[in-house]
Amino acid sequence: MNEEAQIRAIARAIGFPAIHNVTGRGWVYGVKDGFRASEFKVPDWLHDLNAMHAAEKHLGDVDEWLLYEGYLDEGGTKFAFHATAAQRAEAFLRALDLWKEDSPMSAITESFKESE
Repeated sequence: MNEEAQIRAIARAIGFPAIHNVTGRGWVYGVKDGFRASEFKVPDWLHDLNAMHAAEKHLGDVDEWLLYEGYLDEGGTKFAFHATAAQRAEAFLRALDLWKEDSPMSAITESFKESE
């Protein structure tokens, strides 16, 4: 998934069903609970660990958490707490079955190779 698709998918997963446009790397604007997102700035989960920490709170039952941790470990992070925001975002989307492959090289694999 490209970055825009990931941001849109995470936004929808945490309750922003309508996303109108993505600007730069930082913010998504949309609609949440009937209010225009000009009142809400949706964080850039792919580059901000604090934002991903907040998104993680939307994981539901124990099974989703176990899937999430498993995807992080699969990405070569060794320990979930060493994962980058991008790695956490991909694992989050995979755990919720929202990840869509669009290339053979996933964001986790790319991030892992860059850190070597």
